[in-house]
Amino acid sequence: MNDQKRFIGIDMSKRSFEVAVVNNADPQILRKKYKATHEDRQEFISSLRKDDIVALETGNSSFVLAKLIQKQVGCTVYVLNAGKLHIIFRSLKKTDKEDALRIAKFVQRIPEEELPAVTIPSDEEMAMRSSATEQIRVDRSRTQSINALHSLLWNNGITEYGRNDLKHKKNRDKVIANLPEAYRAQGIRLLKLIDVYEQCLGEIGEEQKEVLIKNRDETTISISMPGIGPKTAFVLLAYLGNMERFSCSAQVGHFSGFTPRIDMSGQQEHYGPITKRGPKQLRRVMNQAAWAAIRSKDGIILRGFYDRVRSTKGKKKAIVAVARKMLEILWVLHTRKELYQSPVVADHSRIIAKLKRYGLIFE
Repeated sequence: MNDQKRFIGIDMSKRSFEVAVVNNADPQILRKKYKATHEDRQEFISSLRKDDIVALETGNSSFVLAKLIQKQVGCTVYVLNAGKLHIIFRSLKKTDKEDALRIAKFVQRIPEEELPAVTIPSDEEMAMRSSATEQIRVDRSRTQSINALHSLLWNNGITEYGRNDLKHKKNRDKVIANLPEAYRAQGIRLLKLIDVYEQCLGEIGEEQKEVLIKNRDETTISISMPGIGPKTAFVLLAYLGNMERFSCSAQVGHFSGFTPRIDMSGQQEHYGPITKRGPKQLRRVMNQAAWAAIRSKDGIILRGFYDRVRSTKGKKKAIVAVARKMLEILWVLHTRKELYQSPVVADHSRIIAKLKRYGLIFE
């Protein structure tokens, strides 16, 4: 190993980042704090050398800085799994300065092949993940507004419309006329809000559909799985891509945070709740897809798996197990470039019909 090689640890926060520099030849530790501004980032990047090794914890701001360093300097950059670093850096003294130093010493000491590094997403993948997050945020705001409208109607004795009824515009427009004059303006404002959210969701859906059509091979494979529609297929594409970076199906479960915590001591082995490490957007849509899959005609096998787990673990753990099982099956399908084979229909007519229904059929 080159004694002059520098190992640089960075601890990111919203408004600043701490930098610690160590090397084998000089025991002196260099430290500096930068603001999270364009000027300070450029000042830090200009101080780097091509043979430096830089390491950061995972996070959106870390990915942005890592890509800038790779593009402008070309040195080695590792973005490290924050969940694994939390165990490594367990300490009574935890500050940004100390964390930056621990990261620097960690990459100095640990061989490259043993570092808990994660893949740095491309600009396209980051944009897709941002779109998935935006869709969830807008959808949640729409749901909150619908609930507020339902509460307003209920408080005024209008109980014949449920929340699901108010998801349809024609029903919403109809009930406003039944509101007392004193509350009608409030109801109209809620209607306008819901209409805006639905317009935004429509625009987001069209943008995502264009991305799905552009990546038609991955989209078709994901859509072939029971319970998976365009929204879930898009999130899968954003966070997992074509799944080539995973060496086995178990890695997909670990990445998504669907694997249980394990506590082993002596002869005792205890499995706790899932780790929930990794993208929560992926877990959210896969849990929804799991419920849809076990209710579909093509999901007979998944339904049988769900029933077996539910009999001993309960329905909540069972549906999480189905979501993880679906991800593992998807890894097999993507790596083999195969479509999901329905146990009900021998050919792929159902998949073709599904693609047509969602406007994703490819000529």
